[in-house]
Amino acid sequence: RVTIQREHVAQDGFDRLAEGDLKAPTAITFIDQFGNEEAGIDCGGVFKEFLTSLCKEVFDTDRGLWLANKSRDCW
Repeated sequence: RVTIQREHVAQDGFDRLAEGDLKAPTAITFIDQFGNEEAGIDCGGVFKEFLTSLCKEVFDTDRGLWLANKSRDCW
């Protein structure tokens, strides 16, 4: 089981997934801003939400890792 803080999806995601076995099924538990586990059973939906949030945060051009051109391609 991997615990991810909602406020630190990118950092926690990279830290926790680097430690784990990526070939094995990975269950995600989100931690809210108050430090409580969010209710949810990970049958694939929570993991999909994690990956969507991770990609959105990592590829955000405001983070400074990427530049977007006029056609919104990231470089």
